[in-house]
Amino acid sequence: MNDQKSIKTVITSIKARRSKWHLSHRTKNLLTLSAIGLVEKTALDEIFMMISWKDYSAGPLADDHHPPIPGDIWIFGLQISERECYLKFQDRPNQTVIWISLHIAEHPLQYPFR
Repeated sequence: MNDQKSIKTVITSIKARRSKWHLSHRTKNLLTLSAIGLVEKTALDEIFMMISWKDYSAGPLADDHHPPIPGDIWIFGLQISERECYLKFQDRPNQTVIWISLHIAEHPLQYPFR
């Protein structure tokens, strides 16, 4: 687990790069967008406006691809359209933020700072 200061720094950093956010077009993500009635840009805009260090759940984690893709993995949870959503993003060295997962949480998330 990280400390509050580190998590606040990560949130500030990724928010400063909103123009470099991209959502992975995984089926689960696209089905969630459809279920909650949002398009990708609107969902990412909502995350941008609402995400806080208090929404932290886990990270930084190493990428588990083979071979690994450089960049820390972070897990957060957020209420989007009144549904608890699981958010996982990778903060890549090229300054891109890839939202790997944006889907309705399948299990309750743990929020150590709430």
